[in-house]
Amino acid sequence: MLIWLYVAGLAVSALVVLVSLAGLAPEIRRRVAVMLAPVAALALVIDTALAGWAVSIVQMGHAIPLVPAQWAMLVLAPVVTFLAGVLLVRRREETLRMVALGRDADRERPVA
Repeated sequence: MLIWLYVAGLAVSALVVLVSLAGLAPEIRRRVAVMLAPVAALALVIDTALAGWAVSIVQMGHAIPLVPAQWAMLVLAPVVTFLAGVLLVRRREETLRMVALGRDADRERPVA
């Protein structure tokens, strides 16, 4: 019973976040998504790439140090995700700006 209350609380919290994000301007929604993407990328890396490592730690009973490639993955995944998101948002907004400029120019000089 208690687990269902916990799940219901998480569902209500997620719904509140989604409704509040839907009320924001598209520019701000894109930026919020870019800021949250590194967290999701890190969670995905930990859940998929390091899942075996976490199980091994529990079964072995002592700490197994991460290898340099795993540390690099943990450090670089959020950074690369954030930089890619920033570049995509900049490109999208530049495209929207150019389209708006083109529409304004068409309104000034109608095509005959």
